[in-house]
This record gives sequence, structure tokens and C-alpha cells, in this order.
Amino acid sequence: DLLVLGAGPGGYVAALYAARQGMKTALVERDKVGGTCLQRGCIPTKALLEAAERYEMLRKASRFGLSAENVGFDYAKVAGRKDRVVLRLTKGIESLLSQAGVARVQGTARFVDAHAVEVDGQRLSARNILVATGSVPSRIPGFEGERVWTSDELLEAKACPAALTILGGGVIGVEFASVF
Repeated sequence: DLLVLGAGPGGYVAALYAARQGMKTALVERDKVGGTCLQRGCIPTKALLEAAERYEMLRKASRFGLSAENVGFDYAKVAGRKDRVVLRLTKGIESLLSQAGVARVQGTARFVDAHAVEVDGQRLSARNILVATGSVPSRIPGFEGERVWTSDELLEAKACPAALTILGGGVIGVEFASVF
């Protein structure tokens, strides 16, 4: 009945709703469920922000008449906690999809016609197809190289950069500036 392309918050929620309404539903995703927000955006940055806020609070404990000695951080452990938070939520979404009976197909869909897509040589057809493919970070032409990262690469880092310049003062830029 419904084929959903993209398992971000729009796609997986639509797939869950349709399946719970009795529709035969399949969900195609090339990466992990949860989309940009869960995998490379809101959730991992909030986990990093929480660690940064607690670190700063401990550093300034004396302002409250408290003492905290040798306050430091281990960025690899901070990043590990972030990864565990993302994994736990990813598994939760996967469980919800499974319980609802949503068929999952891993890969990239390419439209064949108005009611069919092809995923790695497999043809899938449906009465309705919902495109909820989300977003990716944009790159600035002329700014390339191993030292130029998008938010995706910064979230994958296991060590804290010694120096960092952030281009852009939107939500993502401000969150990373706050973390680092």
C-alpha cells in the first residue's frame, strides 16, 4: 500500500502510522533509521552539549561554594557516550518498525515509474510512494581537504580538535561553538 523512501523523522513516523492503520508498508533507507536529526544532528549534538555544560559547571563550582579538583575531560569517552545515546535511540526506532510490521529495505531507491522504485536490482512497487529523503550538509566550493569538515565529520571525531574555526552562525554552527 505504501512505500516510504527515507527513514528520518518524517519517513519512519509515516511508515509507523500507515502500518498501524493496517496498510502494508515498506521503508527504504540507505543509511540508518532516524535520519539527520538522530544520526548526525539534533541528538548527537545535544549529547555533546550536555557533556560540555556539565564540564563547565564543574569548572565553575567554586562560584557556588563547591570544590571540584582536577576537572578535565576525555573527549573519546564523551564521543563514546554520544554514540551510545544514538545507538539506543536507533535500536528503539528499529524495534518500533519491526513491531508494527514495516518491511525494511536497505539501499538507495531509484524511481522506475510513478509506482515503482529499484533498490540494488530489486523492484519494489506500491500504490503510494512517499519521498522523505531528508538532507545532507553542504560543502563550500574551494574549501576541501582533510582539514575541512562538515558537521558529519566533526561528529565522527574521537579526539577534540586543538583548534577549530566554524563557518556559519546557524543552529549547527552555534551548537558546535558551544560544545568546543
